[in-house]
Amino acid sequence: MESKTVSHYTGSIVYLPPDKAGSFALDLEVKARVRLLENKKIFINGYNNAKIKKISRDILNLFGYKNGLEIEIISEISYEIGLGGLESISSAVAMGIASALAIDRGSINVLKIDRYLKEQFLEIDGKIVNKLDLIKICASHGLRFDKLCASMYGGFFLCNNRKQKILRRGEMENLHALVITTEISENLKPVKNELRIVWNETLKGNLYTAMRLNSHLLSNKELVDSLITSGALTVACSDGTLITLYRDKKFIEKMEKSLASKYKLIRTKITNNATEVLRKPRKIVRTKEFLEMDGGKKYYFL
Repeated sequence: MESKTVSHYTGSIVYLPPDKAGSFALDLEVKARVRLLENKKIFINGYNNAKIKKISRDILNLFGYKNGLEIEIISEISYEIGLGGLESISSAVAMGIASALAIDRGSINVLKIDRYLKEQFLEIDGKIVNKLDLIKICASHGLRFDKLCASMYGGFFLCNNRKQKILRRGEMENLHALVITTEISENLKPVKNELRIVWNETLKGNLYTAMRLNSHLLSNKELVDSLITSGALTVACSDGTLITLYRDKKFIEKMEKSLASKYKLIRTKITNNATEVLRKPRKIVRTKEFLEMDGGKKYYFL
């Protein structure tokens, strides 16, 4: 059986070592094609990382499947530019494996909560797959829990990564974004006290203020200030890469002209879309029926 999934890269709001962190999803896609094999080997094309192979085996073990996989990973951008590449790939692969098993041993369905709110879900061997269980397996291999959550569910997440606990989450504005690959290395130790202030701002819900303060601490302050004065709502610093957010895309066009000769730029948007299996659902399920299914009451909803 074969499945195709799409997940999203993420930007960092703040990271206060060792465990407090926040991230949000960007409309930059990474796709995974997963095929179940009869042998016990795992083949990965496109991004052959040892952690991805271990995560894949753990996901298979979660569902009691002992055979192998063929995985192809396709991305529209480089994995290595500070936008949670490994977490985003893991999100796509984890859902890809689960959905391939669901096609073989269960179903892919849609929960209709109300007229406007729907959510895709998987069922394997009569039990609903809780996406949070997939995230925790990925995080157990040293990946950031907050980035995994943002990539898997969309929107923003503030988390205690050590405890794998979601402290706050929600949808973001539909903002335009310009990614600026500055390749600035972050040194968090000298500014740890200041990062605590930034973290407290995120918990209050002041995400844009927190992003700006974080960028001032970890990146080129003059560049950040020039971006703000040129029309950016805020600037996030994500592992050395800057992400400028705008309500009006006309400001992006201006900044592209002034920055294109110095930096590599990527134009995108914020997204609230979750990791998705690219397949039509078998059926539409109402809330009452969903809650009566095995695993329905423990399912984590955004």
